[in-house]
Amino acid sequence: MKRCADLSGIASLLKLDGLKPSSFGMLMLVLLAGPLDATAPLDSNAVKAAAEYSARHRGVSFLAIQDGRTLLEQNAKTPYKIYSGTKAFWNLAALAAAQDGLIDLDERIADTITSWRSNSRKAQVTIRQLLDFDSGLDPLFSLQQTQSGDRNAAAIGARIVAEPGSFFIYGPAALQVFHQVLKKKLRDQTPTHFLERRVLRRLGLGRQRYLEDRAGNPLLATGWILTANHWAKMGQIILNYGAPVISQKSLEQCWHGTSANGRTRV
Repeated sequence: MKRCADLSGIASLLKLDGLKPSSFGMLMLVLLAGPLDATAPLDSNAVKAAAEYSARHRGVSFLAIQDGRTLLEQNAKTPYKIYSGTKAFWNLAALAAAQDGLIDLDERIADTITSWRSNSRKAQVTIRQLLDFDSGLDPLFSLQQTQSGDRNAAAIGARIVAEPGSFFIYGPAALQVFHQVLKKKLRDQTPTHFLERRVLRRLGLGRQRYLEDRAGNPLLATGWILTANHWAKMGQIILNYGAPVISQKSLEQCWHGTSANGRTRV
């Protein structure tokens, strides 16, 4: 079964979808086709039509890749903010750490952050729940401010506003608690160094815009700025079943929802 259908008619499809020039989806359009499409080359005219459509509607970047080969790229050297896409790379770091035996995704945070043992609900929270955003932790969006004092300490001290596993609560606090756990697990390197060594170098990427707070903690929720080609590395990992960063078994954990799906609290 082909992963990516022929792109002929994509411009008209986009029009039917009603995307406006201001839509986030029009900011950066990346088309990826995986190895199973090797015998079905993408229609070059369709790729060109898609690129022209993107340009007409003020798309900031366009990139089409098939079997690892760039077919067409616009604004190749201009990086753009990927906002919450930043989280995906830190989640890769979490999966890599679990695969390497540094952490267990189902271990309780209180085993590492001992102050959580005295709170009956915090004592239940696992690393996986932090990464799934269903830990019940107050999101603390104020942590995204660039002048934060110590994001990790603030996140660790945040209130639990729902029973762990019961609601999807999206925000930066959960990831900062994870960062503190990983920091304690790593003895000879920081989480940022681990990310760079274990994930980014394998993707041909270097140091990123970490937006460190005054205590030196990076912001895991957002902040990175990438070109479309660099951002496409994430799509390539999916098409390559996790390679060259993690195993297929590790990647497949990303495709399972949680019992909190459909129940959101803000």
